[in-house]
Amino acid sequence: WKAGLLMLPCLLPVACSAVSPLTTVGEGPLGAVALERLASRGTTAKYGSPQSAFQASHPATVPAPIVSRLLSGLSVSGLDRPAIAVSHEPYPLFSQEEAEFFTPLIVRALSQAEPDQRVRFTLQDDGRITQGTLYLHRTILRVSLSHYRASRGQSASRPATLTLSFTPSEALVRDDVPQSWMNIEPEQPRVAVALEGLNQLSTAMPAP
Repeated sequence: WKAGLLMLPCLLPVACSAVSPLTTVGEGPLGAVALERLASRGTTAKYGSPQSAFQASHPATVPAPIVSRLLSGLSVSGLDRPAIAVSHEPYPLFSQEEAEFFTPLIVRALSQAEPDQRVRFTLQDDGRITQGTLYLHRTILRVSLSHYRASRGQSASRPATLTLSFTPSEALVRDDVPQSWMNIEPEQPRVAVALEGLNQLSTAMPAP
């Protein structure tokens, strides 16, 4: 047992790294960006057939203007605001300051990510958390939103009526077929945006 105690400190760092699938890329007062590793889902009671393992086209070199154009074009709708009925008007997901903060971190994360990792962003605003993920698959950037201005300990991570969109819609991939593993996260609002469309937008017009 003495030998076991001596070996325990050596084993703990390995155990901790194995438990956590997140690798921090950068953080600051507005939030953080990390890499999240996704393992194969396998066969479960809920999903009778094995789910394909997550695959992304990482590491990837995506220029900062492309990432900036993606972030500034994302918007949400279906928000239930105080004294106002549910609004279906789009509302920017990121402010200009937030987009400028996340752009270099996401560029770095995409360049460091492995094929079984996606980029997770966490925005902190007035004690509330907005969180989502993005990854590049071939020539398509896929973005999903798991939390929207959720307070710590809040049971609902976002309004049930919340939808995620991108403008202008010319860059959207409307006939995108999601990977089979995404069937396990069907409730998350998501969009697919073409790299070529973002490239044209970033050179043709300034971000809104």
